[in-house]
Amino acid sequence: MVLAEGSASEKTGYIQFSNHNTEVLELLAEISHKIFKLEGSIGTNVFYLVNKNLSRWLKKICYIPNNQVQRQYHKDGAQWKRLPSFAFSAPRDFISSLLGGYFSGDGYIAKEITVASKSKGLIFGVSSLLLTLGIGASTRIHRNKKYGNSYELKVLTNDNHKFTELIPVIGKEFKLRDICWGRTDSLKQFGSLFKSLQRGLSAEGIGIGNKIHSHSVRRVMSRGVASQIVSTAERALIKREEQIIGAKDALDKIKILLGADVFFDEVKSICEVQPSNNYVYDFSTDNETFIAGNIVAHNTKMLTLTQQMAFNSISSGNISTASIFRIVEGSRATLLIDEAEKLSFTDRGQEFRNILNASYKPGNPVYRTEKNSREQFIVTAFDAYSPKMLANISGLEDVLESRVIPWVLLRTLDTQIANREIDTGDSSWQEIRDRLYMLALTKWKEVKEIYDNTKPVEKVKARNWEIWKPIIALAKLCGIKDEMITCAQVKSEEKIYESSVEADDSLLIRALLDIVKSDDYYTRKAIQSSLVENYYDGISPKWLSGEWLGRHLKRQGLAINKRRNSNGVSYHLTPEMIKVAATRMGVLNTYIDMEI
Repeated sequence: MVLAEGSASEKTGYIQFSNHNTEVLELLAEISHKIFKLEGSIGTNVFYLVNKNLSRWLKKICYIPNNQVQRQYHKDGAQWKRLPSFAFSAPRDFISSLLGGYFSGDGYIAKEITVASKSKGLIFGVSSLLLTLGIGASTRIHRNKKYGNSYELKVLTNDNHKFTELIPVIGKEFKLRDICWGRTDSLKQFGSLFKSLQRGLSAEGIGIGNKIHSHSVRRVMSRGVASQIVSTAERALIKREEQIIGAKDALDKIKILLGADVFFDEVKSICEVQPSNNYVYDFSTDNETFIAGNIVAHNTKMLTLTQQMAFNSISSGNISTASIFRIVEGSRATLLIDEAEKLSFTDRGQEFRNILNASYKPGNPVYRTEKNSREQFIVTAFDAYSPKMLANISGLEDVLESRVIPWVLLRTLDTQIANREIDTGDSSWQEIRDRLYMLALTKWKEVKEIYDNTKPVEKVKARNWEIWKPIIALAKLCGIKDEMITCAQVKSEEKIYESSVEADDSLLIRALLDIVKSDDYYTRKAIQSSLVENYYDGISPKWLSGEWLGRHLKRQGLAINKRRNSNGVSYHLTPEMIKVAATRMGVLNTYIDMEI
């Protein structure tokens, strides 16, 4: 609460918390008595107490340490507030409680969940803590020359439900519920109950508006509207001494439905569509049902498991590009990104992929312009290199996939394993993280020496070796180097084989192996026809143009000699040239295997 509407003075020991909610003030008084053995006082919208030791401690953990700038301008201003440093490595329950206290004090909940502060560091810190709980948020600055800049954080609409479940905000529960229900969560087929309620009240001369009639005709009503009608009807019934049986029964049933943990959404239409694939798999997991063309199950559970053990892990299904390098620069976090298929569509996804492509190894900083204390723009380098794990259903595009170690998770046939949940509140996770921290602090020199002396292994080459080298070095420290090398060789061969079978360049080389049987000129049309008929089921992709073909032949060193005549552009090709290109790309062996 100090981070919200609180203040503390080291000189006088005076501590004050401001809040319009009496429930919050009473809770603060109870906490100060039970935990600190201090008796405070509740005034008009304020709770205060006096204790120099507690005041010094709060100033130390909740404010940036005093400096010349702070003394010159605003000694105890809100812009110097910050989150306690230990909060970023604290258990999830502690983080939820901390954020609950902050939003209870400073949070504004109307149509959105927002919070504002003069402190830029505080707002960005709250955003990082929300990400550790899988809750996304956006931030923006409000500029004001007279009163100074302020910073606002808004929880993403898609994460309002998750925020309500994980963050215990005091005194604003009903507003949170209304935001989560909104208009998309509809109660269907309950129109008869509302009509019974309306008839029972109208017979006794009690009117509750026209909303019941209009929604009863459509037989659909959002939970927010239903909650408002129930509150109005309850107030009307309280004023009556006798019970109105019909209305009371209907009202009780509606309240049961409103309190249920079941959410409804109206189906607008059902139509038949032409399938884009031959197979569709319908899988049901513990928390959702999804339809996938590729079989990948329980990837979120893998992220949850990793989150409990990884260094400064942050898991999110909705993270901005700016958040990636700022979080990594600030805490060297392990990023766990769910629903990574979103990276394949929008321009934002393209920028996201560019950062991920460049940050798979150190030495590729991201450059952005930032304002300094004089409101001048300066170019700042951010390091985006850190461990990352991506989970999705449809797979990754070729460039990004070449920079990762792919794992396909199959649904288990063992019911006990399938039903087993990861207890994120188990204290053993904290113990594991503590031991890993100690390992990093005490063994880093040994690990670096092993890494520097680790030599390339057979079948793991080029970029695959860049990815696997640090893992193999750690495996040697743990005594499982041979097993890890075997794993690296298998995964590298899988990636090479998949690339040689599916990549467009590889398909072009395989098409040339089919048609180039002698030293001759081959037309662009003949090459395109072989590619389409053999590898694209006779349907030419839109991107397969003459320009694409020429560019890819040139990239493989096969467009050295060409000519143009009445048949169009032709390329001089020989079987030896094609075999060299196929060997260079790893296509020749897989091509022979498939022919056999």
